[in-house]
Amino acid sequence: MVQEDVNSLSNSSYYVAYDNEKQIVGTVKTQKWNQITSLSIEKDFGVNLKMLIQSLHCKPKEIYHIGRFAIDQNMVR
Repeated sequence: MVQEDVNSLSNSSYYVAYDNEKQIVGTVKTQKWNQITSLSIEKDFGVNLKMLIQSLHCKPKEIYHIGRFAIDQNMVR
């Protein structure tokens, strides 16, 4: 997973949520699909994004994966 993140770093953004004490409580990663790097939906669920896009009536200009969501378990009540 770390190597995947390194390989996709140029197309990714990371967001961090902080509490009032400036402690990190959660993070999420977004990745713009460059049509070269495989996204999780392709690997984990066997979705062929190129074929899926071809089947749509309107073609998206950009596709993003939103994932790698993490939250501090101490914050879950």
